[in-house]
Amino acid sequence: MGKFLGTGVIISTALIHMLPGGVGALGNPCIGSRMGNYGAWPGVLAIMAILVMHLMEFLLSNHAMGKHEHPHGHGEPHSEESSELAKPATAGEDCDAVAVHTHHTHVHGLSFIDARGARAFHVSTYILELGICLHSVIIGLTLSVATGSEFTTLLVAICFHQLCEGLALGSRLAQMQHKNRAFLRAAISAAVFMLITPLGMVIGIGVRYSYQPSSPAALISIGVLDSLSAGILLYTGLVNLLAEEFGTLEFRGYGVSKKAMCFAATYIGAGIMALIGKWA
Repeated sequence: MGKFLGTGVIISTALIHMLPGGVGALGNPCIGSRMGNYGAWPGVLAIMAILVMHLMEFLLSNHAMGKHEHPHGHGEPHSEESSELAKPATAGEDCDAVAVHTHHTHVHGLSFIDARGARAFHVSTYILELGICLHSVIIGLTLSVATGSEFTTLLVAICFHQLCEGLALGSRLAQMQHKNRAFLRAAISAAVFMLITPLGMVIGIGVRYSYQPSSPAALISIGVLDSLSAGILLYTGLVNLLAEEFGTLEFRGYGVSKKAMCFAATYIGAGIMALIGKWA
């Protein structure tokens, strides 16, 4: 259930915590005409982030697929004309496990699909962490310059905020295939998430007396980062989480009650982050 709860958390974070923050910062009158009097910059930056993430994921996944195609026999390239029909799967046999043999080459379906799926999953997880980390730096910076009762309220809200985001990211890291150095990468990713908000606080403490939250430079920086983070998390939440998790054969094989629980978990995650958005 954790990954479905995390899906709702990520989508809600993008639309309720990040994009409105970008709109508020870049639409602040203190910026004046520095952004060209163009009010749609948050949307433009979010779209740019979505398109860049899509291109990046395609290139990395395509590269990973190419690395797992290995020639055999005479070493000649595969062609459709020389292909033989794939051996049909027998009862109880995983269709992905069928070995596809050609005249000059062969590709083992299970190992190829597993490797491709694992690499694509790793890429989408790292993209998710990138969006979360950008936002976490801003959160830490905001918390470090807050004072009085505002600090207490913000601290409590941010604790719940980071708990939900940590659950979303942790559920993805837990699904990573721990082969070779994958476990080390997952541990490093978890450590980065754990330390990134304190890093933002350290930066905020360092510039506490010179940092002006209402200055044009600060507003533009925060607005740009929030808008880019919103685009990254929107892409990850809708494409790699919502569409992917609810479209798998595994999910379609669940019973009605389990499917209902998965949908409910997604809605609850979104609702929790929407509620936290009142304070942070």
